[in-house]
Amino acid sequence: MKISAYFLAAALFIIGCHPHPNIPEAPATAEDTSIITVEKVLAAKPQFPGYEPRYFNIGDTCYMRIVCNTDKLEKIWAVYYDQPHHKWVTLTWTGSGRNNTMILDTVLVVWPYIGVNHMQEDDPAFYMAMSSDSGRTWVAQHIYEGYCHCKRTRTDKGAEASLLVPKDYTYASGIPNIAVILQRRNGFNVHTPTAVSNWDFICPVVRRF
Repeated sequence: MKISAYFLAAALFIIGCHPHPNIPEAPATAEDTSIITVEKVLAAKPQFPGYEPRYFNIGDTCYMRIVCNTDKLEKIWAVYYDQPHHKWVTLTWTGSGRNNTMILDTVLVVWPYIGVNHMQEDDPAFYMAMSSDSGRTWVAQHIYEGYCHCKRTRTDKGAEASLLVPKDYTYASGIPNIAVILQRRNGFNVHTPTAVSNWDFICPVVRRF
């Protein structure tokens, strides 16, 4: 009788340690694919292997002009996140010409925030490339940042602009093949540029506010 009670207690202990076969297990929680996270947005950002981006804070509204001083074909493109439409945008401009030939005159309105509730800011990334065979092949250009202040008369307060120029600005002429002129609506915080030169040749095409 004692032996039977022992085995009965052991059986009850074993049954108590295992889930009842008739009780269904709770399903695993699936990830909600509709939720937009910073990680997901950054993972979808367009990449251009072999090209070095130059990140630039253009604020929310930026006047942008691009001028050429070469017969070779130049290409500029910018990548930024379109917050209102929840997608990445790549804008591309190409052109060539001499004497500050303007290939772009536009206004960029950008909210450089990604993810949910403006969790992180992502400055637009600029790229440059040059072609010597009418666009069949492209050579990446390293981008330097410049700054210019144009003043024409004593009463003219002038105009300030930040510049993005390729490495060839150091050539004998001192004039880069292409220059991106950026003028934020609220101005820029003046800081030490990586391209130091005399930028007077840019002044005729700098926007006058």
